[in-house]
Amino acid sequence: MYIKTNNRFISNTAWIISGQIIQMLISFVISMLTARYLGPTNYGVLNYSASYLSFASALCTLGLNNIIINELIKNPTKQGNILGTSILLRLLSSVISLFSVTLIIAITNSFDKTIIFVAMLQSLSLMFESADVLNYWFQSKLFSKYVSIAKISACLIVSLYKIYILVNAKSIFWFAFSASFEMICYIIILIIIYCRNAGPRFHISKDEGRILINKSKHFIISGIMVAFYSQIDKVMIGQMIDQTSVGLYSTAIYICNIWSFIPMAIIDSARPVITENKISNEYIYKKRIIQLYSAIIWICIAFGVFIFFFGDIVIKIMYGQAYINASTPLKIVSWYCMFSFLGVARNIWMMNENMYRYEKMIAFVGVISNFILNYIFIPIWGIEGAAIATLLTQFATNFLSQLIIKDLRDNGILILKGLCLKGFSKKEGLK
Repeated sequence: MYIKTNNRFISNTAWIISGQIIQMLISFVISMLTARYLGPTNYGVLNYSASYLSFASALCTLGLNNIIINELIKNPTKQGNILGTSILLRLLSSVISLFSVTLIIAITNSFDKTIIFVAMLQSLSLMFESADVLNYWFQSKLFSKYVSIAKISACLIVSLYKIYILVNAKSIFWFAFSASFEMICYIIILIIIYCRNAGPRFHISKDEGRILINKSKHFIISGIMVAFYSQIDKVMIGQMIDQTSVGLYSTAIYICNIWSFIPMAIIDSARPVITENKISNEYIYKKRIIQLYSAIIWICIAFGVFIFFFGDIVIKIMYGQAYINASTPLKIVSWYCMFSFLGVARNIWMMNENMYRYEKMIAFVGVISNFILNYIFIPIWGIEGAAIATLLTQFATNFLSQLIIKDLRDNGILILKGLCLKGFSKKEGLK
């Protein structure tokens, strides 16, 4: 059984990573051409609007992405109810969020028509994103290859769309719609694959809805807060400096995120395995968590070292001399990746240990600290100050908090053991 589970984990992870590599290569070229074509200012407008959209997206998930896999594994006979109810809940919240985010952007930007229309086109993705709940059903079965196929197919279609608008020199609005178009293509393909794999029929259940909301309520608030402190830097840069600076800063963030599929693939594949281990074997459960933390920490350290030495070259190759001022922020924010992904992986431990009530507390600290640090640092150091604020916030919320809060200290110790690679030592075990 151990060998079978291990092989499924490796195969599932390989599929996710392979699919994301293909997407990355395609997106890399298209994004590079798009950024060069639009220039820092228009590129900044797209990312500025997308920052507001991230707030809405966090609300639309209703925190369900943190609990659905656990519910599907622990309640196999209720999968149709869980999926159908989750999709309906997310769809309703998406419609509300779509109108809300458009109104907020209009008010905060003096009813600038360009920004409003860009936001409306981008926010269309929210409604279709509700069906991404199916992704978690595939994950719970370790069938992520089907999700990878859907994402690759959607990426190819949208890449052709972007090539068309680049060749024909279309306006910024065409680029704004591309994110929504990609989500539409992805969801349609995912639904087709789901039906062909005889996924359970959807059912709507009020009782199931109450159960899901009750369990996810901590994640709803924390998700909004996380989105706030992860995007507030771009919003504040746009308000305190200009859209060009947003474009430069977003370039640094994009480069940090372009490789994120590797740690995310490991986390997504580890989630169902670790949940099963919690039920069957406590020792293996802790060992797998330590190994997960080890993989994240050391992969991110390698990335940070690479960017430190070659960040300038990466900027010039990808975006050209016009974006060279993004190199210093890039070298700073590259180190926040480790703490950010540790935060994602931490949710697995918190769900299995019923500690998810602390998510709100941690996220609240993140919101306050990031807002204050950005308010202080941006006027002094500009986008470099925003990068420092982001790094310090991620360190405080996803590592330091684990050692300070008594109930989370066990997880902090697991992170430290991951740093020391103890989960791979047969002699030392977990002591």
